[in-house]
Amino acid sequence: MKNKLKKYAMLFIAGFISVFLLAILSLFSILPYWIPILLAVVVCCISCPVPLFYCTNILLKKTKWYDSIYGDCVKFKKQKFNTQVVNLGSSQGKYAFDYSKISVLGANWAVAPQPLSDDFRILKNYHSYIKEGGCVLFPLCPFSGFVEDYADINHFRKCHYFLHPILNPHFSETIFQSMKREVEFPLLTVIKNPYTSLKGILKNDFLKRNFALKLFNPMNKVQLENDAANRIESWKKEFSLRNLSDALSSTNQNSIDFNNDLLCEIVDFCTERSLTPIVIIPPVTRQLSEAIPADFRQKTLYAMLKKAQDEKGLKVLDYFDDERFTDYSLYFNSFLLNAKGRELFTKQVLNDLGLLKSLG
Repeated sequence: MKNKLKKYAMLFIAGFISVFLLAILSLFSILPYWIPILLAVVVCCISCPVPLFYCTNILLKKTKWYDSIYGDCVKFKKQKFNTQVVNLGSSQGKYAFDYSKISVLGANWAVAPQPLSDDFRILKNYHSYIKEGGCVLFPLCPFSGFVEDYADINHFRKCHYFLHPILNPHFSETIFQSMKREVEFPLLTVIKNPYTSLKGILKNDFLKRNFALKLFNPMNKVQLENDAANRIESWKKEFSLRNLSDALSSTNQNSIDFNNDLLCEIVDFCTERSLTPIVIIPPVTRQLSEAIPADFRQKTLYAMLKKAQDEKGLKVLDYFDDERFTDYSLYFNSFLLNAKGRELFTKQVLNDLGLLKSLG
């Protein structure tokens, strides 16, 4: 794509020089006046799509629609050295932390969806941006331990843009080039999927229906209870759970054991590089918290942390049932914090870590 645009640009420059020279010749009556005019029209017709294409892409990159699709990719190209704290994680981590309004230099490296194995890959790729002694936060929920890795190659499509090929188990040069074109030239996405793209632009930028950016929860209490119930049913289906009170299958138990060992490996990786790993258990609404029994959390989430805590001294900050964050107005559904909620939560976590002087 870039080579084609360079050819258009060179053609425009060559055409412009030709028009300029022919105009000089026409002034001295060597050529008819209409020849440079005709050539100028031809050059404009050929070259106009180039600046129009570039300008449209620049405008699209400024939209919330673009950020909702490619924001997880481009943010890794904007990292700063000596970052004091970073968080990884999946959707919950993505919407739990916002460092934009605090004095601490932080970065949100969460990508949804993302298992702990992907967290480790990103950390390996970008750890050099974290200052010595910096904090690395790993947000986990009661269902995090059930995923070792995603077998679907499409899951790794987005990773092609921001992960080194050696860290991407399904790297493909074809997918890399395709992903690069999409991110750098979003107009191609609009052309390829006009209905979906225009609908997304309308929703995010004109109707402003992205409730993750709001300061309130659009759901009432009945809707929250339904949302919590639907999420539980979705997780049960995804991880082949009949009831949360049942004993775990061998597959799920093996996954928890895998992530238990992986956490130990992550702690060693961080320790060797003078980084401080900390597991964060973010809060959820009361409606969702009550739908996840304490004994289920014990045999999934807390069991997954035990080995790293006992053998490696892994620090864990648990906010799952924290009364300060049970108010549903801090979320945009039953599970994820909204703009107001994540600002308060980020300040609280950093204060608990001693990175903020006060909550004021």
